Amino acid sequence: MRRILFGRSAKPYRLNGWRGDPNAGSWKNHVDAHLFPDLAEHVVDGKAILPGSGFIEIAVSAAQQYHGSDEVEITNLEIVRPLELSDSRIMELSTILSPETGDIEIRSRERLSEDDWTVHAVARSRKPLPTTSNDCPSTKGLAKTATVTAAKAYETAKQFGLDYGPQFQLLSKAVAYGDRLIDVELKHPQASGHPHVTYALHPISVDATFHGLVALFDRFTGDRGGAYIPVRFGSVRVVNAGRPIARATIEIERVSANSIKARFHFFDETGVAIAHFEDCRFRRTYLRKHKTLEGLSFHYEAVLSDVVMPGTKVATAMPATLAEPIDDNGVDNATLLFNAAIYRACQEIALKLGRGTATVRGDALPGDFAFQCFLTSCLLTLEDAGLCEHQNGNWKVAREFSLPTVPEILGELYGDRPDRAVEAVLVNNAYAEALSRLDALLGPVRAGDDAASFNAGFISEATLDHQAVHSVASRSRMDQVLHTVEHVLAAQPAGACGSSNSAASPASAAGWPIWQRAMVQHFPFSSRATMHNGIWKSPSRRMNVRVLKKSEFADIGPFDLAVSASDNLYQLIEEESGVRTALRSMPPGSGLVAAVSAPSIFADFALGLSGGWFERSQTAEFPIGRIAAVPHWQKCLADLDLGDVVVTDRECPHGNTILIEARGTAAAGAGAEPGETGTPYLLIETATAQKPVAAGGRSAAPVRVTGDLAADMATLRAALEAMGDRPLRAVFMSEAERAVGDGSALLQTRVLALSAFAEALKQHLAGVEPRATTGAPCARGPGRRSLITSAGSGLNSGLWAFARVLQNEYEFIDVHTLDLAGDADIGRKDMLAAALPLLTVSGQNREWLLDRKTGLLSELRAVPGATNKVDGKTNAFAAATIRQRVSSQVASIAWEEASVPEPGPNEVVVAVAATGLNFRDVMWAMGLLPEEALEDGSPGQPSAWNCPATWSRSAKRSTISRSAMR
Repeated sequence: MRRILFGRSAKPYRLNGWRGDPNAGSWKNHVDAHLFPDLAEHVVDGKAILPGSGFIEIAVSAAQQYHGSDEVEITNLEIVRPLELSDSRIMELSTILSPETGDIEIRSRERLSEDDWTVHAVARSRKPLPTTSNDCPSTKGLAKTATVTAAKAYETAKQFGLDYGPQFQLLSKAVAYGDRLIDVELKHPQASGHPHVTYALHPISVDATFHGLVALFDRFTGDRGGAYIPVRFGSVRVVNAGRPIARATIEIERVSANSIKARFHFFDETGVAIAHFEDCRFRRTYLRKHKTLEGLSFHYEAVLSDVVMPGTKVATAMPATLAEPIDDNGVDNATLLFNAAIYRACQEIALKLGRGTATVRGDALPGDFAFQCFLTSCLLTLEDAGLCEHQNGNWKVAREFSLPTVPEILGELYGDRPDRAVEAVLVNNAYAEALSRLDALLGPVRAGDDAASFNAGFISEATLDHQAVHSVASRSRMDQVLHTVEHVLAAQPAGACGSSNSAASPASAAGWPIWQRAMVQHFPFSSRATMHNGIWKSPSRRMNVRVLKKSEFADIGPFDLAVSASDNLYQLIEEESGVRTALRSMPPGSGLVAAVSAPSIFADFALGLSGGWFERSQTAEFPIGRIAAVPHWQKCLADLDLGDVVVTDRECPHGNTILIEARGTAAAGAGAEPGETGTPYLLIETATAQKPVAAGGRSAAPVRVTGDLAADMATLRAALEAMGDRPLRAVFMSEAERAVGDGSALLQTRVLALSAFAEALKQHLAGVEPRATTGAPCARGPGRRSLITSAGSGLNSGLWAFARVLQNEYEFIDVHTLDLAGDADIGRKDMLAAALPLLTVSGQNREWLLDRKTGLLSELRAVPGATNKVDGKTNAFAAATIRQRVSSQVASIAWEEASVPEPGPNEVVVAVAATGLNFRDVMWAMGLLPEEALEDGSPGQPSAWNCPATWSRSAKRSTISRSAMR
């Protein structure tokens, strides 16, 4: 009887499908969870996907049909993308075999669509070579080291996100022999879910063999929390196709935390070999994202606010002297050598200007205005060094060289002071560029050349950035500023500097820190991190950073201390009106401290050829560089109406630094008196209150509530109607009073009072939501112990939580909650005076903390993580190691504290001076480099094996000499 199936022949129907052309190497099939329900029981991370053994079966079927032989070999089969077996859409499966190369490509797309094909696996096929040997290892003489039952295996798999249905649970038992051999016993597979499909290698049986690795992987790797999935099969050789697999042997060749390399041998019930898999790679994957405590938890932090409470005086104490020099050791030898190199370079430039003579005419300097200023600056430098003399408009230059050549001096500096190598590069670049320009300007003019053109960008941006951020001079200025800020913080009263709010300006503006209520950084680029790490060493100090544009300086809130360590500060003040406005508005008691570079021959020479360096010059005879001198600073600060201006020029090892100190003089704006406000509001009080508040003022409309929801709603609706068209404001005060018993009744009364207000307001508005600024009931809850450490009330903690619910449920109400830190016994009059200013506050923050002792107002914020990250950092450690906390994520690389190891026999402990990550190390950390890349030899020494280090200590009887360990 001839059987016709959808127009196909009576040949066995295989997983790869049917051929459109009997002679072509192309097959098509339709797959989904309904057509192959048994294969759909392979669930990974909640999705039914075709098992890796399914791709093996497809490749084997295609090769058998193409070569006309049951014995075939599939090589280099790589699974690049999973194939989902969806229950809502059918996928069109396409298998292509190249007659020329034997390459196989398995791909899919949604049926009846014009989508691009998605490649899932690639491989090559051939007939088995007769010389291939597939000897199965024997377990004879090996002791059993572990036995895993089916129940344990599939429970372990489920924990890792591998959910196998009943038809996939064919593993009967897995027995480990020694460290590298596993014997797997399998159950007979059930009938195929598809009524017509037949298999050469049953994919469910083959996949069940892999389950032995799932059950035992933690024993081999010593790690838990991930599963291994097949990604590559080096060789799949089928010798007896179609037989059911009853037993398999696994040879583990290599195991690591990232991958497993193994061989597989499959047998039937009589022990006849069915297939052999070699060079099989399984990669570890994390199917379920297990969130850590850091990702699941959060905590509250108090961040100092820019909002100024009217009538509140902030307790600050500025020291008599702000800028105290910390480096007065004089100029070091390296700076003197740099000056010598510049003198020699200027002398060579001057002699070249003389064109063979020692005389240079001051009115005949070549080049444009900027280059003439640079040349004049060089001549003035020589005059200061006694190597040049100016007479009657001419310069007389010394012919004899008393200094070594520029390359000799810079070469010595480069070797002795590598930390100042960038300065040497800048000097050499300016020296070479100046001579090159003179050669072009003084040489014969070519025909058609009107003027010589020069490269204005001969200094790279990276070099300039390094000099501005990491140079010895820049670090010294930052240390000076850090010392000043720490000095000011130490002078503050207790609690006045428990938290800070920092705003950093963009790199173009170089930023500047303003301490206390707002802190704006004026540090070049990445040195802001140095500022943060240097100041906030104490866990009690908090810093929150926000980036400001230069245009936002005009609207910045009040501040107490502004500091800067950038050489761009003078230009920033001169060019930005917002910055000048911010400095002019500094109130009495606030201060400005800056550490900037003083004009120097190094700056005018090394940077003089950069664009706009001498743009402040009026004539070439009197060049003025970009760096401001002491008189310029004195005039600038006087124009800003700052008082007590002190500008000093200090000599430091790297050169001179100008220390600037000034005090604010702007008169503070007149604030409202406590308890007074021009905004009408409802003053809601419970009937249990001791007595009405008498300081509500004429704007207050007292309302007494009892805790009876219906009665309170009627009372509140009448009060709201009496407000008319005026903005709706309300204040509710909750004292930290001692309640009888556990305080539940009192808490319920206050909760019902707030509920009545919300419902009454909803009915009053009749479904019309007002703007966000029209409703602001202010609930006050002192003593929320989860936020502060002051004495407080658990009752108000519950009320605070209800206020959050109220804000979520009634979006048209703008609820502000204010906590008075450490004032559990505060009077009701003072409570009201503290709450009223918040009626007119704008912004996104809704929860506040006021410390009445210091006058500081903080914003309460929910921050991810169980604790503040600052608490987990330390500057006091004996050793540190770098660790990658999450596999394949370079961003998870972090430093961790470690202990200094004890050296063993013939071992030494070295202190690493410097190291780095090469390209291979980065690829390995990202999971992009397979382990087999290292099998045939290391491609290079990893960074940990090749780094400069110095001897630290060794074992007492070590034979390694100390002199060799440098």
